[in-house]
Amino acid sequence: MKNPYSRLTLRISLVYALFGTLLVIFSDHLLYLWVDNSNRLIIFQTYKGIFYVTITSLLLYLLLRRELKVREQAETLLEQERNFISAVLNIAGALIVVLNREGRIIEFNRTCEKTTGYSFDEVRGRYFWDIFVIREEAELVKDVFGQLQAGQLNEHESYCVTKDGSRRLIFWSNTVLCDNKGSVDYVISIGIDVTERRRMEDELRKYRNYLEKLVKTRTSELRTVNRQLEQEITEHKRMEEALRESEKRYRQLVEFSPNAIVVHSKGKIIFINKAGAQLLGARGIQELIGKPIMDFIHSDYRELVRERGRHIPGKEGNALPLVELKLIRLDGLIVDVDVTGVFLTFQGKLVVQSIVRDITQRKRAEEALRKAKREKELILSTVSEPVVYHDTNMRIIWANKSAGKSGGMAPEQLVGHYCYEIWNRRNSPCPGCPVKKLLETGEVQQEEMVRLDGIWLINFYPVKDEDNNVIGIVEVAQDITERKQIEEALRLSKERFSKAFKASSFPMSIKTMTDRRYIDVNDSYLRLTGYRREEIIGRTEEELNLYVNPEDRAKAVQLLLEQGGMRNLEVKIRSKSGEELIGLVSGEVIELNGEQCMLISFNDITERKQLEQEMVRLDRLNLIGEMAAGIAHEIRNPMTSVRGFVQMLKGKDECTNYRGYFDLIIEEVDRVNAIVTEYLSLAKNKPIKTEVQNLNFIIKSLLPLIQADAIACDKLIKVELEKLPDLLLDKEEIRQLILNLTRNGLEAMSPGGKLVIKTFMEANEVVLAVQDQGTGIKPDIIDKINTPFFTTKDNGTGLGLAICNSIAARHNATITLETSSKGTTFFVRFKQGQDCATVEK
Repeated sequence: MKNPYSRLTLRISLVYALFGTLLVIFSDHLLYLWVDNSNRLIIFQTYKGIFYVTITSLLLYLLLRRELKVREQAETLLEQERNFISAVLNIAGALIVVLNREGRIIEFNRTCEKTTGYSFDEVRGRYFWDIFVIREEAELVKDVFGQLQAGQLNEHESYCVTKDGSRRLIFWSNTVLCDNKGSVDYVISIGIDVTERRRMEDELRKYRNYLEKLVKTRTSELRTVNRQLEQEITEHKRMEEALRESEKRYRQLVEFSPNAIVVHSKGKIIFINKAGAQLLGARGIQELIGKPIMDFIHSDYRELVRERGRHIPGKEGNALPLVELKLIRLDGLIVDVDVTGVFLTFQGKLVVQSIVRDITQRKRAEEALRKAKREKELILSTVSEPVVYHDTNMRIIWANKSAGKSGGMAPEQLVGHYCYEIWNRRNSPCPGCPVKKLLETGEVQQEEMVRLDGIWLINFYPVKDEDNNVIGIVEVAQDITERKQIEEALRLSKERFSKAFKASSFPMSIKTMTDRRYIDVNDSYLRLTGYRREEIIGRTEEELNLYVNPEDRAKAVQLLLEQGGMRNLEVKIRSKSGEELIGLVSGEVIELNGEQCMLISFNDITERKQLEQEMVRLDRLNLIGEMAAGIAHEIRNPMTSVRGFVQMLKGKDECTNYRGYFDLIIEEVDRVNAIVTEYLSLAKNKPIKTEVQNLNFIIKSLLPLIQADAIACDKLIKVELEKLPDLLLDKEEIRQLILNLTRNGLEAMSPGGKLVIKTFMEANEVVLAVQDQGTGIKPDIIDKINTPFFTTKDNGTGLGLAICNSIAARHNATITLETSSKGTTFFVRFKQGQDCATVEK
């Protein structure tokens, strides 16, 4: 807006110009009327011009003088305002930086110079991030500056690199100043150096960790006290959090400074910011203007304030030293503050500007820290275990009452001595001294020491500074005599139990009652199941798929839970190789290391069960064989007579029309004779004629017959024969065994299937394997297939596999099978003779 005096000057000049113009136009005509003499006319014109110039100069002088006086006053006020703002910036306890829209520094107060080590001249006009930000974070700071310009970020926290290379953590509160178009002209950042506060927080955190390490080794009473200490620390953190939240409310420059700023003259307040009004408990700033400053100073500190003012000359720029005192708010509350000030000119007179910072929370935190330290010493003094604190020279600098009692003197008398002087009566450190080891390694040390008064467990804990350097050693001793006696008795008991457990010939295991996981197994158990110890320990029976029938496991657990034990429960388990084992399980509930466990023993009766089944089968075969030997002769003789008479009748001419019936009778008689022959093969004491034979030669001789059977039913034969030794075999019986197995395999497959005949050596046994690609044998009939007269075929006799087992038994061989949905394989295993030579296939 233009100066009003300039407008007046313009108006007067316009009036004067109009008047002068009229005077010039009409003055000559008037003169001609008044003066008739030309000489007198010239004189009058000369006087007129002189008068006109004089009046004009006088008016212009007056107007210019007025204008210059107004401008001089405005510049004087502007200079005073600049000096005031500059003084505020320079004495403010916060860092104040003003950046233009490009991020260049245009203002930089003394607090910034003191904190960073740079002068304003060194940073003026330079980019903020080129000076105070490390290269790796420059782009991040540029992004933050962009957010400030967009109004997206008011507060942030970052590290500032000083001139000497150190880093200071600064909390920034930011404000932008915009032009009349809304564009950002300047960014004003007010920073609070929170480095020391963070350092105090770290020290408090380390101190708390140190206390926690000590308290963990103490009694339940110490744990209670430790919780109280943690509550104190939590309260301290809560107060610091409240302090941080209050700091966020501070604003730019004076009105929004995080500290109270008070300007007073002749002992009365003439200016105070919002923070100051809040500090003194006022509802507004105007409530405090004009009030005596001494009314807010606590009576104990008023003389200190007066004395402080008398020693500092009242000259602009002179600073008042920092002092801590107490203020009385309007509501009567007392707050702790620290105050610094400076003399400056405000509104044309010399005043004192004071920056007041509320340190009530800090005082409380310091008091809490002192209280925590006193409580720590009280706690350590009252614990029953001896506690000693050594310096890095191994001298005792603190000890509790228990330590003094152990050393036979008062705790304060231990200070300055070495531990080896007091307790070991030595002039030098003990061999292998744990304190020396701790000083060398920086790690916790532990030592057991046997004394006349018992056995002591001594722990040595390092006390470290923020750079992880050891600055002291805490020694805590604990009498473990009784515990050692209990441990020794327990060790002997466990040793006896362990020897009995591991040496037992019965497979035994120990499992937890809660989750049924294996804790230990003996060697017999490992041999039985085929697992290694590390494969079992920590796992459950379900994870190992140990029980064939899960209901057996559930029943065993139920008996243990209900009765506390069980005896000879028959179960079926599965080894690592998949072999199923039958056994009698017994168990007891025991306690190990304070935990309920199950002690399980397993009596393997698999072989006994197999022998019982084999005896039943052999008795059945023996009975059938004896019946076959007894009745075969009685059946064959009549059949021979019938066949002979039928053949005779078939040859007579008068019986020509019945020859078809005769052929059918002869065929059925031959079939009965074949069945009787097979029936006789079951005889237990049937004689066999063994000769040195090679199994591969017998298979090759039968191969054309087998292939003919396969081609007839549209199936394939594959032979894989390895080099085998000779065996003592009955060739005819082995031929019958091979034919029975191959024909069973062919009948089990659909057209297009492939039958594989293999021979190979395995564990000093000659093995014959016949593998088909059928649908497998159903689990419910596997136990019945070797039973005579049991068959699943429409025209079968049920003697095929029974005869094969009889033949194998007479050759001291065994027959096993493997079956699945993809087919069945029969294995015939012959024991290798010692007197048979090995021949080529």
